[in-house]
Amino acid sequence: MGLTAVVFDRYPLVLEVLTRFLRALDIEVQGATTSQRQALELVEAHAPDVFLASLADGAVDANALTLVRQATESSTDLKVIVLGIGSGRIDELFSAGASAYVTNGASPDDIAVAIRQTYEPSIHLATDRRTPALPTAVVEAGLTEREVEVLALAAEGHSNAELARLLWVTPQTVKFHLSNIYRKLNVSNRTQASLWAQHTQLARPKRTLAQAR
Repeated sequence: MGLTAVVFDRYPLVLEVLTRFLRALDIEVQGATTSQRQALELVEAHAPDVFLASLADGAVDANALTLVRQATESSTDLKVIVLGIGSGRIDELFSAGASAYVTNGASPDDIAVAIRQTYEPSIHLATDRRTPALPTAVVEAGLTEREVEVLALAAEGHSNAELARLLWVTPQTVKFHLSNIYRKLNVSNRTQASLWAQHTQLARPKRTLAQAR
């Protein structure tokens, strides 16, 4: 995807997990640190696309606001993604320059979506809330929003690798969602699921990755 990132968390274990996660999304991690001061130095030195800042205690406090503000001041094109617990002062966080906020109890997919939407705000997938209501059959099947998204794109003819790139998730995550979709639709393979999606008018003409960006 060509993006670069600097990662900050005060706990080495969490820092390692976040670093591996970003690399699984093909995001080059240019630096990872447990020091707020060093995080700012890394941002200034590398001018990354993304600064993923995980708040150690989860709370948005004065230190967190200062970190975001100084990071965005040092790199005007920087997108700051903050992980926290949503305990107030979120508006101040965005005023300080944060591009996205994700609670630290969220799934890895949620972080990927936050990064994707920060860079591709105009992307329109099956679950865009501005689109018409989903077909009744889709609702009755009990598919989650992400499963609807995966199914629609798969039915358009996208491979697992393309799905992973479009949704900013790992190929393993795509396979997991497809497995759940097959089970809920009572089908045994991708072809049958795609035919079901086409029958319910969930699928659309295939887009290229370039068109999706």
